[in-house]
Amino acid sequence: MEEFCLLLNDDEIVAAEILESRIDQPEVHATPIAIHTSPVELAQQARSAARSSRLLARSERDLSEIGIELPSMESMSEAFEQMKMIKDVMANSD
Repeated sequence: MEEFCLLLNDDEIVAAEILESRIDQPEVHATPIAIHTSPVELAQQARSAARSSRLLARSERDLSEIGIELPSMESMSEAFEQMKMIKDVMANSD
């Protein structure tokens, strides 16, 4: 029984030491991050998306006029990859 009481006392001492070490450490607060987008930024993003969409549609239309059918593209990176592929095909068509 005495051993059990000693163990309990040791646990209490360890717990007290942990609490004291936490008290000594300064508190750290995260700075708030603003995730709100202003109406001006939203309008700019919408215009940019519309321009990209028009550019993709125009590119697909121009290529279909010369007989090249492309799968639908949803991003400019896909359009860039298609453009590289077409240039390679045209360069090796001779």
